[in-house]
Amino acid sequence: MKKVMCILSISFLALVLCAGAYAAVEPLITANGMTGTVNIAAGSAVTVSVRLSPGDKAGTDADWWLVGYAFGRWYYYQLGSGLTDIGDSLDIGKLRPVYQGKLMSLPSLAILQIPQVPAGTYSLYFGTDTDMNGKVDADSLVFSEVKVISGASKALSSDLTRSMSPDVSQDDLNELITGNNTFALDFYQAISGKDGNIFFSPYSISMALAMTYAGAKNETEQQMKNTLNFTLPQDQLHSAFNALNIRLGSYAEDTFKLNVANSIWGQNDYLFLRQLSWILFQVIMVVC
Repeated sequence: MKKVMCILSISFLALVLCAGAYAAVEPLITANGMTGTVNIAAGSAVTVSVRLSPGDKAGTDADWWLVGYAFGRWYYYQLGSGLTDIGDSLDIGKLRPVYQGKLMSLPSLAILQIPQVPAGTYSLYFGTDTDMNGKVDADSLVFSEVKVISGASKALSSDLTRSMSPDVSQDDLNELITGNNTFALDFYQAISGKDGNIFFSPYSISMALAMTYAGAKNETEQQMKNTLNFTLPQDQLHSAFNALNIRLGSYAEDTFKLNVANSIWGQNDYLFLRQLSWILFQVIMVVC
């Protein structure tokens, strides 16, 4: 956490979630030259830059703001004193400007360079308001935001192909369906006592957790088996899920059309055992 705080203190920047009035003033904050949401792999480098076009407000006294949000905490940055943590909620009254002075043309300026960004989501804001009183003034506030997501996913590929004709008996298929239905009813009974409407997809829950069940062992495997009502052995269960998915996707449009889209997400650069990869790609054929 000290490393993260150090990174943040180098420059977490910016502002409040309010609308601005003066369109002529254009602050801009970028990460690696990009605006909006920027996805990077964990451990990658990032350069944060700011730019300001004052428009017809050049020379106007203003508060300049640099604010950031990361790991559930809000921060503002001031020249000379660095980063200040103001807590887990955005209290506008606690914010202080990074600088107070006249609006001027500011070419793109790199304010933060991190060679290796820890996994996480970082929201950065840069803006100004033209009521130079050390407080956020929504009426004249304009700001720019960039969000950096470190640890963005990448596809897990394989040379395996899905088995489109799984060798599954009707008895195994019936047993899988019975177990899925039992889980669905048990789950509904567990949540039905709450007020309001209930919407859930028991098949997607069973399908998604079956992917992780493929890698479970010992106590975890037994607990998942009992809760999800997986009564088939592992090798038969996943083949049965594959057969059921194929059957559900084969019905004609005039009957009904069910699109099943479940996926499993793993840690970047984490080694998947060949046996698990074989189940996921060849038997279940999920998109990883």
